[in-house]
Amino acid sequence: MRLSAAAVSVLLTSVLACHDSTGPEAPFTVSVSIESTTGPTFFNDDTVPQIQCFVTLRAVARGPGSAIWGDGKLYVFAGPDRVTPIDSSVIPAQTIRESWGASSIDSSEVRHAQWQLSAGIPFGLSFVFTYSKNGEVQQAGPVAFTCGPTIPSGAGPPQFGQVSVSPAAGEIEGGDTLTVSYAASSPVGLWETEIDITGACRLSRHVGEQLVITTTRIVPIVVPPECSIGGTLSVAVRAFDAAGQGAQSQLATLSVIDRTPPRVSASLGFDGQAQLMYFGGDTIPAYLHASDNHALSGVYREVLPWGRRDSLLTSAPSLNARLDIPIPEDWVGGIQVRAFSRDGVGLVSDTIVTPADSLRIFPTVARAVKSRTMGGVIRDLIFDERRGAIYLLNSYPSYVAVLSATDLTLVDSIPLPGAASDFDITVSGDTLVVVLVDLHALGILDLNASPRTVVVHPLTTLNAAMDQRAELVRIPANGKIFVRLNGATFLQTTLLEVDLSSGVERVRSDAGNNGVVGYVTMERSNDRGVMVLWQGQQLQRYDASGDVFGPLTAAASYASRFSLDATGSRLALGLDVFDAATLQFERRVESSAWDPYLAVALSPDGQVLYHYSLPQGVLRADASTGHLLERARTPAVTFMRVSPDGTRLALLNWKTFSLMDLR
Repeated sequence: MRLSAAAVSVLLTSVLACHDSTGPEAPFTVSVSIESTTGPTFFNDDTVPQIQCFVTLRAVARGPGSAIWGDGKLYVFAGPDRVTPIDSSVIPAQTIRESWGASSIDSSEVRHAQWQLSAGIPFGLSFVFTYSKNGEVQQAGPVAFTCGPTIPSGAGPPQFGQVSVSPAAGEIEGGDTLTVSYAASSPVGLWETEIDITGACRLSRHVGEQLVITTTRIVPIVVPPECSIGGTLSVAVRAFDAAGQGAQSQLATLSVIDRTPPRVSASLGFDGQAQLMYFGGDTIPAYLHASDNHALSGVYREVLPWGRRDSLLTSAPSLNARLDIPIPEDWVGGIQVRAFSRDGVGLVSDTIVTPADSLRIFPTVARAVKSRTMGGVIRDLIFDERRGAIYLLNSYPSYVAVLSATDLTLVDSIPLPGAASDFDITVSGDTLVVVLVDLHALGILDLNASPRTVVVHPLTTLNAAMDQRAELVRIPANGKIFVRLNGATFLQTTLLEVDLSSGVERVRSDAGNNGVVGYVTMERSNDRGVMVLWQGQQLQRYDASGDVFGPLTAAASYASRFSLDATGSRLALGLDVFDAATLQFERRVESSAWDPYLAVALSPDGQVLYHYSLPQGVLRADASTGHLLERARTPAVTFMRVSPDGTRLALLNWKTFSLMDLR
C-alpha cells in the first residue's frame, strides 16, 4: 500500500493574486471558495509516477474594515477512506499572504490565489485559513478539493487478468530477456503497475497507468551481468489503484546460470588499421575487446612463433584495453597473434588468430650517421666528389655552404645577392648555377676562383608584367641550362633554355604541352644523359644526346618527390617504380610508410629505393622485386639524395643536414 505522508506530500506554490471591488457589508466575515481547477496531469519523477493539479481559490470579505491573514492548515486525504485525513501541516502566515498577494483583505476586495499541487498518488486536500480583526482570530473554510477520481465507498482493490512470464520456469542467463505479460483493471482507475524481481539481483520496472480502468502490458527485462550465478530470481507483478490499494501476483522462480562463453576481438595498428609491416624494436599497437554475460576473469594474448604471452585480468563484464606488443630488436619474419578470453565460471571464448604471415617484422640496422645544424633553411644539395665537398643551398639567410664530405666541417660560406630557390653544377664540375628568384637572374659561382664570388646573370626574356620568375634549374650532359619558370598564370609556366656564353635565351616549345610545362619538378640522372619533368599525373623525358623531349606520358601516382638512378634507366615516384626509358609503371615497393609526399632516393644502380617513413626512419627496399629489406633509425627527413658512388645517403630536414654511411 502506498499510503503515507511522504507518498502524498504536496508542493504548494502560489503563482497568482488579484482583486476586484464589492460593497461593504456588516458584520465582517471572510469566505474562501474554489473558483476553478485544472488537471489532473501526469508525469514521472525519477521513474515514480506523479499527479499534478492546479486550483484557483477566491476570497471575499464582507462587512466594514479589514482583517489580517494568519496561519492556514492543510489536511491531506488519500486511500479509500476520504473522511479521515492521513496527514496535516501548518501553512505559515507569510505563505498565505504571498498567495493572496497582500497581508490583509478588506470589504472592497475579492482576492484570488492559484496553488500548484502534486503528489505520488491521487489525493484530496482541505484548506483552512485564519484571519484576525481587532485581535480576534476567525476561521475561513474548510475548502475541499480532490486531485484524481472520486473514490466510492467499498471500492475493491485491482484485479489481475492473464499474467505470464517467459521463460516460465527453469534457468536463465545474464543477457537473456525475461518477458513479463499481464492485464490488470480497477473500477476507480489504475495508478501504477510494477514488476519486482528479487533474489540473485534486484530489478524493478514501474509503469504509470494514469488512472486507466484496464491495462495490458508486455514488458521485456534484460537480466544484467550483476545477477549472482547460482542464485534464483523471483518474479512478481503488482498493481495499485487510485485509492492506493494493491494486488500482487507471483509469477515464477528462475535459476541464474552461465553457459555462454565470453567473446573476444582484437585490432592491431593505430585507429584500428593494421600496419602490416613493423621493424625490430618497434611496438605494435594492439587493442583487445572482450565481453561476457556475467563476468570476465581475463583476456589472453600470444604472439607466435615466439610464444610471447600477455594477459589482462578483470572481473568486469566487459573490457576494452590496449595491450601493445613490443618487438625485440632481433625479431625478423612473419608473426601471428592469438587472443581469447575466459569468464568467471571458466568458460573460454573462441580463439581469434591473425592470418599467417599477415604481420611481418623486418630488421632494424644500425648505420653511422653524421649530422650538423646549418644557419638557414636547407633547400638542396650537390655532391662534388672531385673536391670531396658537399654544397648546401640555404635560404633565410641566402648562401651556399661548402662542407667537407668526410667530417661535415664547414669549409666555406658564400653569400648570395638574393633569395635562391635551386641550383645545379655544370658538366665540367667547375661552376654552380644558382636560381636567384627575386633578382630574375641566375647566379654564376666559379668553384676554382679564390675568393669564390657570385656573378649575376639576368634573365632577359622573363615577363615582369606577369610576375614571371625562375624557379628550378637542371644542366644535362650537353651543357644546356634549363630553367623552369613560374608566373601569374599557368601559361607562364615554361621551360627556358639559357646559353651563358652567348646570352641567348629561348623557350622550349617542345617541352610540356606546346611549351607550357606546368608546375613541374625536374631531375636529371647522375651521368646527365637523361632529364625528367614530373607534373601532376604526367611525365616527360629529355634525352641530352639528341636534345629531344619525348611525349607526355600519364603516370598514375600521387607522389610529389621523385628520383632517377645514375643512368636514367629507372625512375621512382614516391614508392612507385617506373622504367625511365618508357616511363611505364613497373611496381610499387613494400613499405610501412603512408605519406604520399615522403622523401625518396634511388641508388645509382637503380636497385635500391631509399625512402623515409615517419616515425620509423629510412627504409631500404629492393626496387627490382618491390620487397622491403630493412630500416635504419634516423631523425625526421624531408629530402634525401644518394651520393654518385652510392656509399652515402644525404638527409635534409629544415636546418639539419645528415650523412648516412651505406657501406
